[in-house]
This record gives sequence, structure tokens and C-alpha cells, in this order.
Amino acid sequence: MCFTNGHDILIAAKSIRACVHEAVEIEQAGLKVEMATDFEYPRELIERFGADPDFQTAFNNLSPGRQRGYIIHFSSAKQSETRAAALQGVDIKSLTGKDHLNGNQATPVAPFGDHTICASASQLSGIST
Repeated sequence: MCFTNGHDILIAAKSIRACVHEAVEIEQAGLKVEMATDFEYPRELIERFGADPDFQTAFNNLSPGRQRGYIIHFSSAKQSETRAAALQGVDIKSLTGKDHLNGNQATPVAPFGDHTICASASQLSGIST
């Protein structure tokens, strides 16, 4: 589900409650989702690993979900040049969430751009459970 404003949330309230209810049932039942960890790496990423071992180490230290996100992002380009350009835009700082100059926490770069939309508590307050 994707929402652009509070009104959209109110319209989808019944579906949202159903999803939350289902998620709670799954959690209470103790069901687990097995995550795939064998991703097909784009050739350009493998080449970057060979050229920059620190980059590969930082990438391998990411959670499987973050690795998958980056792999999907890099693989989404149809041309090799575009994939290589996307890889050039990612550095160790963005993978580790650290400012490599002074060691401070930095916000990691989201591999999918501005697709996350958040609803504030005040927007959700009109939804009854």
C-alpha cells in the first residue's frame, strides 16, 4: 500500500486493519519467513568488489535484506554503463552509515529513492480500531 496523504489512509483503513490483524496472527503463530540469501550479483558489482576490497567488506556486512535492496537497485538498469554509474554513486560511507572522516553516524543512502511515505500519528488518529 502506498499513501500520499491522510485521506488515502482513511479510505484504506479497513484494509490496513486487516493487514495488521493478519501480521499479528502470523507473529502469534510463530511462523517465520525464510529469506533468500543467494542473490545473483550484477557483473559490475563483482568488478567493483575486485577493484575495492573495502567496499566488498562493507557490502558483505550489510544485512541480507539491505544487500538484496542494493542488488535489485543495481540490477534494475538495463545497460551496463547505467549499472556502473549507479555503483559509482555508492561509497563505503553510505554502506556503513558512518562518516569515514570523523566516525560519526550518518544516515545510510536509501537504494530506492524517495518512495517511502510516512503517516503522522495525527493522520492516523481518525482511524478507529
